[in-house]
Amino acid sequence: MKKWIKLISLISVLFIMSCTNDKKVRPDTPENLSLLASLAINNQDYETLKSYFTETRKETINSEYFANLKEIKSNGAEFRTYSYIRINGKSLLLEIIKDQDTKTYKIQNIMVVPKELEGLFNTPNGK
Repeated sequence: MKKWIKLISLISVLFIMSCTNDKKVRPDTPENLSLLASLAINNQDYETLKSYFTETRKETINSEYFANLKEIKSNGAEFRTYSYIRINGKSLLLEIIKDQDTKTYKIQNIMVVPKELEGLFNTPNGK
């Protein structure tokens, strides 16, 4: 009888362990990173938001800048993914979507960035 109890206990533990789903959202896609950033802003989690920046750009977000972000709530947020391309001195923005049927990314729209707005995409030292 003790063998059966031990066997059932072992099977139960293995079953419970196999049922736990430890899937966490990681910043491994642009969509996931956007979601995590919006959650950090909503939760007023300055350190987490800062952790999503590249090492060379972490210092660009200070506590004062973050305080301004606190007023933005991402309830009902809309997420879009863009890719910036510079070709022969012209800047383009590609709006990229994920095709749910093929699980590949497709271009939704291409926009020419006006010269007066190109500065938004320039970073110090090209980083």
